[in-house]
Amino acid sequence: RDFAKRVTLEKESRESSTIFQFGEKLKNRLLDQASGSDINLVGHSMGGLVARAAVYCSEGKPLRVHDFITLGTPNRGAFITKLFYFERFVHFFERKVRPLTPQHVSQAQSMAMNGPDIRRLNSPDSWRVINERIDNFLIFMGLKDITVQNSPKLRLDDIPQDMYKAKFHIYQTSGTEHSGRFSITRDPRVLLPVIKSLCGVELKDNQNHGFVVRK
Repeated sequence: RDFAKRVTLEKESRESSTIFQFGEKLKNRLLDQASGSDINLVGHSMGGLVARAAVYCSEGKPLRVHDFITLGTPNRGAFITKLFYFERFVHFFERKVRPLTPQHVSQAQSMAMNGPDIRRLNSPDSWRVINERIDNFLIFMGLKDITVQNSPKLRLDDIPQDMYKAKFHIYQTSGTEHSGRFSITRDPRVLLPVIKSLCGVELKDNQNHGFVVRK
């Protein structure tokens, strides 16, 4: 408990509408807690995008990150969130799933594949800044993660040629879902290498769940 802290932005979600607005708030929270030291960041789903935005934010003192880890994060944007640009789909979602605030809709639109915020987050300038401020970038994706589909699978070819690509590691696991009982956040094939990366402790999988495949 002394090693890790869980950071949520639930209160900020009432006023923030984009991953970059969330990123600014997260950066300020982390700078207060880090006290100038390098930190490790682990983000699940949208949290991975917000964490990347926090690292990329250029205002004020920059974050310095040793290990940056995303779990089931739509790094290229989520295809389904493009539907939130259509008013008819928003009404359908509210009838069948749950009510939405204007902030909810804007947050979904901000994650849309090929949307302006995702393009900015994957721009050459963003990758340059991330390359300078992150020592290791680990991306974990599940092949059964229908929430983000193939979006997490950034290829090394997606990263500009002048980047030090040895710091980028992409892993995929079979059978891992986005949330629930078989969530990527519960899969030992993911958790064990994450623990090793963050803590330097190598734990054995005595139940033989399998291996993480590096791509």
